[in-house]
Amino acid sequence: MRMEELKRGFWGYQKEGVYRCITSMEEEFSARLMEKDAALAKLEEQYQARGRELEEGLARAQEEGPG
Repeated sequence: MRMEELKRGFWGYQKEGVYRCITSMEEEFSARLMEKDAALAKLEEQYQARGRELEEGLARAQEEGPG
């Protein structure tokens, strides 16, 4: 819902329209935040997996000793 879609009453915008607009905006922003949170969680998981791979590689290299 856009501000242009709000109905005006005698004293300004009608409350019901304003409430619907605010609710719509809140739902949209909540959905965006959830998407961002999911993307961040996926990235965190990838970085942790890469960190474990590097640690395992380092441990193997240390076990093999100097060349």
